[in-house]
Amino acid sequence: MYETLLVPLDGSEEAKVVLPYVQEIAAKFASKVILVRVFESEKSAEDSSYMDGITRQMLAQLSKQGSFLTISSEILFGKPAKAILECADKNECKLIVVSSHGLSGHDMWSIGSIADKILRAENYPVLLIKDSPKRPLPATGGLIKKILVPLDGSRPGETIVPYAETMALGFKAQLVLFNVIEQPITTWKGPGYDLTAEVKSDFEKHASPIALAYLEQVAGKLQNKNLSVSMVVRIGYAADEILNFAGANDMDLIAMSTHGLSGIRKWVIGSVTDKILRAGDKPVLLVPATKSGPV
Repeated sequence: MYETLLVPLDGSEEAKVVLPYVQEIAAKFASKVILVRVFESEKSAEDSSYMDGITRQMLAQLSKQGSFLTISSEILFGKPAKAILECADKNECKLIVVSSHGLSGHDMWSIGSIADKILRAENYPVLLIKDSPKRPLPATGGLIKKILVPLDGSRPGETIVPYAETMALGFKAQLVLFNVIEQPITTWKGPGYDLTAEVKSDFEKHASPIALAYLEQVAGKLQNKNLSVSMVVRIGYAADEILNFAGANDMDLIAMSTHGLSGIRKWVIGSVTDKILRAGDKPVLLVPATKSGPV
């Protein structure tokens, strides 16, 4: 499912934060890598030195790791998001790896612009990289060691599981299955109000075992494949709990479906997923719920 990676670049240093991740994923899964740059028209196109330089750099670094992969580059013309998605269609790409920042900083590649349009199209799994790796990259790799997988108990929400499983197997990473029991609406009295300790304790007593049983069911299938899997249940607001846990426990990747229990209103861009993308600084792997599994 990671056989072909499409990597949009825009000529900036900011957009190149994706490259360490692309190199590691490509090395782990013997992926074909297609680098693309989009210009509005042929008149606005620059020379190919930027793309050629990145291609040579990646090939050299991969060869040092003993990986001899296919890396190509393409110059596209037209509206960026549309051109990128058409290129993904043409090349039957399995994953688009994109930076949340680029040439125009927060105005061009940030959520709300090109990367956002690619995500909203929901045609392909997308790996969104928010920033450069904070630690030096080991000689043998190791950018992805812990993967947080938020699940909400729904079939659409579980679309992410085979993608996270494959990533964990490739990187020998730990999977953390995560479920948030959200505050019951009947106890909500307005902004700033939280559950009393007594109500929260009673709610946790009854809801947590159900949530844990669900995670154990998902984990059982993964543990049979010799994966390291742990389970965590929290009570609170989904996006906040996901971001807090990811930050406090040094998660390297958040992997989740774009839809969940409440359908398009809950997990789709604009709610929980949207807040994780905007507020968090972790790489996020997003898989549309229309994807049924490995392809």
